[in-house]
Order: sequence, then C-alpha cells, then structure tokens
Amino acid sequence: ARIEYVLLTQEALSTLVVVDAGDVRKQYEANAKQYTADEERSAAHILIPVKPDASADDKAAARKLADDVFAKAKAAPAQFAELAKEFSKDPGSAAQGGDLGQFARGSMVKPFEDAVFAAKAGDLLAPVQSDFGWHIIKVNGVRPSRTLSFDDVKVQIEADLRKQRSAAKFATSADQFQNLVYEQADSLDGVAKALELKIETSPLVTRTQAQVLGMGNAKFVQALFSPESLQSKRNTEAIEVAPGVLLAGRILEYKPGAA
Repeated sequence: ARIEYVLLTQEALSTLVVVDAGDVRKQYEANAKQYTADEERSAAHILIPVKPDASADDKAAARKLADDVFAKAKAAPAQFAELAKEFSKDPGSAAQGGDLGQFARGSMVKPFEDAVFAAKAGDLLAPVQSDFGWHIIKVNGVRPSRTLSFDDVKVQIEADLRKQRSAAKFATSADQFQNLVYEQADSLDGVAKALELKIETSPLVTRTQAQVLGMGNAKFVQALFSPESLQSKRNTEAIEVAPGVLLAGRILEYKPGAA
C-alpha cells in the first residue's frame, strides 16, 4: 500500500513553547524554598574486604589488617592516598588513593554513610564494617545543605516549564487531532492545516514496512489495513504509537498480495 500519514509529537510542540526569562524568575521566587541542595560529604576510604560467610579465621585476619592499616594512617595521615593504593581492594577508588568524591545521603551503604555523616571534616575514622568488609575512612570535606541560587537552577526551571507547557499544549492538540481525523475522515489535509503538521507520503510498502513507519505499533497497521480503510480509504483513528506521539494515516493505493 502507498499511504499518507501525520504525526503529532509532544517533542515537536515543545520547540514552539515560549518560556521567557521573566517566567523563569517568577517560578524561582515563588518556590525558592524547594530549590535546595542536600548536605554532601567528600571522603576517601581503604577497603579491606571480607565476605559475610567467610570463616572465623578469615574474618579475624581481615579485622587485624584493617586495624594495622588504620594505625599506619593515623601515624601518617598525609600518606592516606598511598596506603589506599597499597592496601585497598575497592576497584573503583583504590587507584585514585581511595577518593570517593562528593556524595549525599543515600549514595553509600548505611554503616559507611552513618559514620561519614556523623564525623567532621578532617576526621580519620577507625575501621567501619559493612557487607563489603572493613573501611578505613578519611572525611575530606563537608558541604552543608543550602538554597541554590537563581543562576544554579535557571536552566532546570526553564526546562521544567517548557515540559509542563508542552504537555498541556499536547493534551489540547491531541484532542483536536483526534476529532479532526475522525470528522474529516476522507482527508488528512484538515488536521495538517489546523495543527501545522506535515503530511508524509510513503512509496508502496508492505505491512511490515508500514509497521516500521508506525514506530513498530501493530495497532496502527491493523487499523490501516482494516477492510474499512482499504475499501473507503478513510483515515485511521488517532493512535498513540509511543508516549507523547499520535499517528493517523490513510491508504492512497492498495495492491493485494499475489502468489
């Protein structure tokens, strides 16, 4: 079949949405309290691994090694990174001297996190046990929770406003799209003109190829090749082929399969 079809997408509508700087500023000022950053800590650690099901001897050996490494770190805090490279078995941080960067609550295993957030910047913590083993931890810094400045969040606010407005615009346009393809069932010209959409035309395609045009949606192909569509060449209904994407099509030319 050779078909024509029109797509209505929320993504395309978002490019038509205008969000000016004044709208962004008003949104920030009206909701300043919600624009906060949680407290964060930066830390480094040396991991001495021990499995929960390890033997008593292995557990004791791991604890002794953790205590020994902690004693070395306490005696020479400036050598913490070198000790991490030598003793830590954390593949993600050992080569960086145990550095874990900056993180908020909810990022680390609970015993580790509880110890770090109870400490002060510069503290060296005695071995802390988690399911991974023993951690010797150095707290490098504390970044208190704070209200973000307008400059910190203006890009995100603009994106949020654009998304909200394009969703509202899509909902309104979707109703109009559905009504027009049904009410003017013998042509897609009306819906294309009303919503400034482009009518696409295919060459002769098989059902499988038509389904590709319909973003893999089987319902679109079923509607397109239904007896009513084939015989009267009427528009299909508006079909949601993906989130935020509506599609309608109609048959222009049909050639039955032949042996």
